[in-house]
Order: sequence, then structure tokens, then C-alpha cells
Amino acid sequence: MFEKPVIYSDIEVLKSLAQGYLDRIMDPSGVQRPDFIASLLHNSYIFINCSDDELDALLESVGTDKPDEFGTFCDAFDIGPMTNEVVFDAIAVDERQIVNQSGSLFFLNRTKAETKRLRDEYGVWVLNRDEITEDVFKFTFNNNYDPSGNDKRPLSDNGWRNELNGISFPVCNSIVVSDDYLMSNKCIGLDNLTMLLDVIMPKSNLLKVPFNITVFTDPNPNGNNPNDNTMRSKVQDWIKDEVKQLRNYNIVVEVIFTKNALHDRRLLTLHYFIDPDKGFHVFLPQSNKVYKDGDDINKVHAESFYFNYGNPYVMGKSLCELAYDDTCQLKKIYENAYDNYTKGHDVEGVDKMAGDIPTSNKSNNCVLN
Repeated sequence: MFEKPVIYSDIEVLKSLAQGYLDRIMDPSGVQRPDFIASLLHNSYIFINCSDDELDALLESVGTDKPDEFGTFCDAFDIGPMTNEVVFDAIAVDERQIVNQSGSLFFLNRTKAETKRLRDEYGVWVLNRDEITEDVFKFTFNNNYDPSGNDKRPLSDNGWRNELNGISFPVCNSIVVSDDYLMSNKCIGLDNLTMLLDVIMPKSNLLKVPFNITVFTDPNPNGNNPNDNTMRSKVQDWIKDEVKQLRNYNIVVEVIFTKNALHDRRLLTLHYFIDPDKGFHVFLPQSNKVYKDGDDINKVHAESFYFNYGNPYVMGKSLCELAYDDTCQLKKIYENAYDNYTKGHDVEGVDKMAGDIPTSNKSNNCVLN
């Protein structure tokens, strides 16, 4: 994950995005209106599939008295594309290499059938020119969950599956969850997380790469649980009996026991986040009934990283930058847990590994790379 979006684009697609931009940003009265595509490009690192000489020719008119349409577009929105032949050449030889850039957006000169195949098989967000619209990046969800009994949701056994039904989630191949209280009160948070993962994970079984899930949680947040080894066993059962039964493709689940998870409960993918104000234990197990843990309403907010460059900023940072800061903090915990594992440090309360144990202190989870 990066502190700002990264876009890899075929030259034809980038030139096409510049075409007719004046018609997009000017309304009939002559007033300029916001243009999402221009904002996205302005706030991203852009790498074009071309040589340095081809890029020089493309940008030849930028900053001159008589720029062409592409030069005017770059000047107007301060867009400065670069080349990266290494990445494009590697993917041309072996398309599986696209997974190494999973956090990036790919704007490719391909058919819709081909971009869909790449999304389905690798969990990477690949779009052609016709698919690059503001709406495709508009992912948001807001709801409040009242534990007082006033919540009028119909009772069923589907919880998050019903709640998020019909929402089109951006493609992904990795998820990170941080919530201190997933294992409190008979691990009700893990039950909720199972339902949530079932909604988010790719439905198609065409995925050719492992789907990575990394969970950071406290094994004994309230002091009422058994020792860490017993809780590790519970996690192993949860992974084997619930998570890995959700899909037929390979699912890798790492669980990090820590006392230092993020202050805010959060689910991160490469393109959006989900924040439950009071934690992921929103519903009773196998139910739509809101779980009661005090009287506070649990506010859940989800949003794409691509709509918060200037309004609003939080603490002077975009959502992308804040997510990047979160992953930097979590990577340190991950590395410490792996170090404790390799050295045999298994005392109560230290950062430690559970679930599928990795082979190094660098996770294969793309959100943490």
C-alpha cells in the first residue's frame, strides 16, 4: 500500500482520458465543475507503458505557449506521468507478475472481457477506457446499529450478508483487520467477521492466487479468556471450519495476537476501508439482531480511498495517507510477532503468530506490502 494511488496505464488509455476534458469540466454557463478523473490523476503516481523517448514526445507540448490537448490537460491539472518499463515488461512476459502491483490501478487497452478475466484471476483492479468512470470508484456505506431494541431490521440468520447485499465491492486479493475485541464474549467478533468476509471476498472461484487475510487482535481483551495457547486453538478451528469453507480457492489466514492493535477498529483492503465505531461484533451469531454491549450505537462507515483528496481531509491527510500510516504501524507488529515466533518467545501478552504461519517476517498480504 502506498501513501497515494499508483496508476499503470497504457499510453492510448491515458491520451483518451484527456480527450474532451473541457466538455467534462465546463458546464453550459462557463462555470468549472469538479472532474473526478482529473482529480484522480492529479493525486496519483502515473506510470505509462512506453519508452522514455515516447514519453518525451507525448509531453513535448507541456508547458509551452501552444500545448496540444494532452499538454493542456497535464498543465491544467498538474499531471506528470512517468515511465516504468520494468513493470510492464515483466507483466508482458508473465501476467501473474501483475499481483506484485496489487495495490495499483491498471488502465489497460484491453477488451472488457479481458479486464474482467484479469480481475477475476488475480484480484487486481484492471479497467479499460470505457470502464473508467466516477461511479466505478464510488464505494461508500454508512449505517447505525442500535443495541437498545429499537433496531427494526428483520430477524434472519445472515447478519452482514443481508446488510451489505447488493453492494458492489472493489476487487481485492488481500484483507487486513484490526480489532482488539474480536475474541471477547465467546469470540462473537469472529462470527461477525466470517459473515463480513463472505460478502467481501471474490465470489468467483477463478482466483489463481492465494487470498490473504491478516487479523490483528487481542486474545484476551477483557481478562476472561483462557491462556493464549487455548485461544490459538480456537483461532485454528475458526480458520479451518469457517473461513476456509467460504470459497474453493486458496485462502491464507494469519492471526496476530497483540496488545497494540490500531486504536480504531478497521478493515483495510487495497482500495477501501470499513470502520465500525464500536467494533465488528455488530450482530448476534447467525442473526440480524444487533448485539448489545452497552447502550452506545455502533456506527459503521465504509469508503473508497479515491474520493478524499481535498474535502474532507482528516488531520491534514487523505484517506490513502491515513491507511498507509495504519499499515506501517501494523507491519511493525507483524515483524515483531514473527521475530518472537522464530525465537520461541511464547509468553502471555507478547505479539505472537497464530493461523497460517509465514516463512518470513514479510507478509504475502498485499495490504501490508
